[in-house]
Amino acid sequence: MNSPQITPVTALQRSYSAVLKQLVNGPVFLAQRSSPVAAMLSIGDYERLLADAKEGKRLQRLEKYRHDFEAMRNGKYTEG
Repeated sequence: MNSPQITPVTALQRSYSAVLKQLVNGPVFLAQRSSPVAAMLSIGDYERLLADAKEGKRLQRLEKYRHDFEAMRNGKYTEG
């Protein structure tokens, strides 16, 4: 895993194209007065993040279905 890329907001103001090129190596965290204020992601990273979130929700639903099914098999299921 790459180390975090932290860039001052002023660098974005001066040369946004240079900051955009950094996205090839992962997210860029923008800092103002040494405090993080924003994170920039490439479209690819953003789409992977969305896909991972959707997969996580699917896995949660599957786990609930499995739990409900086990409860039904054991005669302990109540609708709700």
